[in-house]
Amino acid sequence: MKKIKSVLLIFSLIFNFVLVYIFMLKGEVSAPDASGRVAITLSEGNRDFVLAEMRGFLVTVQQINQGLAENNPDKIIKAAQVSGHATTEKVPTSLMKALPVGFKSLGMDTHHQFDEIARAVQERYQPQEVQQRLSKVLNNCISCHSAYKFEIQHD
Repeated sequence: MKKIKSVLLIFSLIFNFVLVYIFMLKGEVSAPDASGRVAITLSEGNRDFVLAEMRGFLVTVQQINQGLAENNPDKIIKAAQVSGHATTEKVPTSLMKALPVGFKSLGMDTHHQFDEIARAVQERYQPQEVQQRLSKVLNNCISCHSAYKFEIQHD
């Protein structure tokens, strides 16, 4: 009886690992193309959602830069909060399933970096620190755009 339980436990663990890999880690991707980028296959709606979020990141970066130019910490805080973790609650489940873990990690870290900018400015406004943190955000953008591209899923 112990042997059967052990075999069932091992089977269950392997099965669960495969499910987690397929639905949480792998995503719907192709092999890297000649440029080295991986194509993430998304429905048109999910692709539009991601592209809108990326445009939102750019708007936030511009507004933070404007806040720095105007020496306006309130503008920086407001802009950074718009792209922080609070926005991740709106992400469709189907999109999270389709995205590879590397893409998700970069996206979540980018949201986290915006939260950190807002927090740092609230605690003590130092323009040079904001600029350094913003540079980290832009490095995430560069990494993501260098590694991934999107394709529309055709049913």
